[in-house]
Amino acid sequence: MKHISRFILTLIISLIFVPARSQTYTIETTKVTFEAKSRPCLFSEIDPKAKEVKKAYKRYMKKNYSIKVKGVGFLTNKDFLKARDIMLGKVSNKRMNLYTHITQNPNNTNISVFGSFGYDIFIDSLNYKQEFGEMKNLMNRFLLEYLNEYYSFN
Repeated sequence: MKHISRFILTLIISLIFVPARSQTYTIETTKVTFEAKSRPCLFSEIDPKAKEVKKAYKRYMKKNYSIKVKGVGFLTNKDFLKARDIMLGKVSNKRMNLYTHITQNPNNTNISVFGSFGYDIFIDSLNYKQEFGEMKNLMNRFLLEYLNEYYSFN
């Protein structure tokens, strides 16, 4: 009984003094400059470093949607990650392009997700409300999975 009491006391003390880390985030609708034009996008700020986020996003898209994302990898670290001419059934039944802009700031990382049907038909919340909502769901699922994993190891 004495050992069980000591174990429980040790467990309680360790839970009190071990800092729990997590992050809340919001996904906002805003604009991003792409190909010299303002494009509608979904935006969030998160704590992890940009390169880590890019690699995690690439893995996530490959694992969950079988989508190959270009722009990050061996000798490549671009701000705009691209998946062109893809079928992403969770978002739309049409072929589309999916873009993700990930940049490092002094205190956090900015991530913006946007998409298009072809050259200049960008998905927005007015003309493509359902598709835009599904892109938000995709972004939310990625951030939730990635940040849970990130903070469980850090």
